[in-house]
Amino acid sequence: MIRDDLSWIKGTHFLQFGGTYQHNFNWHLRTDNGGSVNNEVVYDLASGGGTNGNNVGSSVDMTGFVPGAISAAGGNTLKNWYREYAIALGIPSLTQVAYTRTAPDLAVQPVGAPVFDQSTIPFYNLYFSDSWRMKPTFTLTYGLGWTVEMPPNEKNGKQIVMVGPDNKPISTEAYLKARENAALAGQVYNPDIGFSLVHNVAGHPKYPYNPYYKSFSPRVAAAWNPNFDSGLLGDLFGLRKTVIRGGYSILYGRLNGVALLLTPLLSTGLIQPVQCFSPLKNGTCSSGQTSTPKQRLPHRAYSRWLGWPGGAVNASSP
Repeated sequence: MIRDDLSWIKGTHFLQFGGTYQHNFNWHLRTDNGGSVNNEVVYDLASGGGTNGNNVGSSVDMTGFVPGAISAAGGNTLKNWYREYAIALGIPSLTQVAYTRTAPDLAVQPVGAPVFDQSTIPFYNLYFSDSWRMKPTFTLTYGLGWTVEMPPNEKNGKQIVMVGPDNKPISTEAYLKARENAALAGQVYNPDIGFSLVHNVAGHPKYPYNPYYKSFSPRVAAAWNPNFDSGLLGDLFGLRKTVIRGGYSILYGRLNGVALLLTPLLSTGLIQPVQCFSPLKNGTCSSGQTSTPKQRLPHRAYSRWLGWPGGAVNASSP
């Protein structure tokens, strides 16, 4: 950070001006998808996904094992019994893992690899202010500031941009306006939406959004120190015992790290959570889910651990 401030008294004017430059480097790392899926393989016991709604998982047929009183009670009593029985047996009802990807080719990383971004965010600020003591009892302050915080620039381009069919960034304002026009005409506006790494977007922009250079902050204020020594105004304000102040200004805030680094890292593409509900002993999911990176599903490792025979899994590209 480089900063310089100068104060100068000239007659009845108190002048202040200066500027700041900050070169901010932010390194954000995480091991989860922002929800409940982590980058380590998790075997979840009896958390749901079992056939017949019994939370057992693995499509285990519990017929004949349920005590008569529990079976007759039904409802939550029966579901709780299924859950506790599955936990006692170690039967998983859900396996999951979050795969992470890198730029620029979105290559899948090994299980356990964290996802991270390293962004540079320059910041510039200039200001000028004058406190002018126009009279012994009246001071006028005015000034102007300007600031710009550049968009984050990730070292390897790990920033996701939502794009339309033309691979150009989607403008929220233009999108909502198009939907409004279509609705008024009795039509539907529902274009295809995709996601691209920032450097793959049409035009190859440097930033995920355009910098805003119009952050000019004007300021004007006044302070009056009434000088009444008698009469009603003297009783109301006193002799130099009251100061009346007022002013107006426009201020532009800066975004914090959540909006600049954390949220973009959770965008589509960089973290891919994979879940298998009711995993079967042959290495497949009873719900038919097969979406996974080109690696083995986590429940296959669980099958090998238990000594179950392995089964073929259709690993489709995301």
